[in-house]
Amino acid sequence: MELYPNIPSEGVPYGEFGNSTFPERGTQWRRVASIAGDMIMIAPCRVFSCMSAFAARQPVYRYRVNLTLPSTPAMLGATHNIELPYVWNSPTLQLNATYSTTVNFVSRAWISFISDLDPNNHGLEGLPYWNTYSIGPSGENFVIALNNFSTEPDTYRLDEINFINSAILEE
Repeated sequence: MELYPNIPSEGVPYGEFGNSTFPERGTQWRRVASIAGDMIMIAPCRVFSCMSAFAARQPVYRYRVNLTLPSTPAMLGATHNIELPYVWNSPTLQLNATYSTTVNFVSRAWISFISDLDPNNHGLEGLPYWNTYSIGPSGENFVIALNNFSTEPDTYRLDEINFINSAILEE
């Protein structure tokens, strides 16, 4: 099984732009972006979350953002740190009715976590409960999208991330 096939629709940003290869970025840019993102961001976060939640039995709350900003080109997708204007309750996002619900939730959930070590004390009605990571056998993420909040098992690219983490943890 090939972990990172050369199928453009399976590369960053996922599901966007069909099978476009964007030669100006190189024919392998989506594959490289997937591998680099997994190695730098996702694999270490998953291994840390698992070790903290399951081995050390510490409460861990993990999230995945599927957000962009009005000023961000669609080509970039949900980039690293894209959630920060939401966390800081950016006034420019508050002026946009499409974004205000998400901004309110994200900023309140972070404040709740900082003050109570639990993101669920945000005071907003009708939102799903943000479980600790250890609620499921593979861990669970809280997914934050524009005006859409849900939970999911932490199985995103399970084989690829397990491969990376097994190499990292190997003695």
